[in-house]
Amino acid sequence: MTGTVAEIVPAADPSSHSFLVKIDLPSSTQLRAGMYGTAEFANGSRQAILIPRSAVVIRGSLACAYVLDGQEIAQLRYLTLGTGQGNLIEVLSGISSGERLVDAPSDRDLVGKRIEVQQ
Repeated sequence: MTGTVAEIVPAADPSSHSFLVKIDLPSSTQLRAGMYGTAEFANGSRQAILIPRSAVVIRGSLACAYVLDGQEIAQLRYLTLGTGQGNLIEVLSGISSGERLVDAPSDRDLVGKRIEVQQ
């Protein structure tokens, strides 16, 4: 459910170090007076590369992924991972936007092998 911040009380609670924020929510039959909830606040946006967790291969303590070249040959790339978001994980380095990955490669070594792309 998406709401709009209506008011931020300008004084923090000294014991919990938190602020009271009032949010206007759309009308819904699921909401009742006195209910509690949690809210997430966006604090800006940035570009990120997100890949399926299932495409990540762990080799020892290193995260990797199989990337397909123009001839659909798999190459292993070492990744630096960021934060996860559900079934996706952020890649900080190791691949570029638009590169094609092998999803769910299991424990097979696919380096140098041609991979049939399924759409």
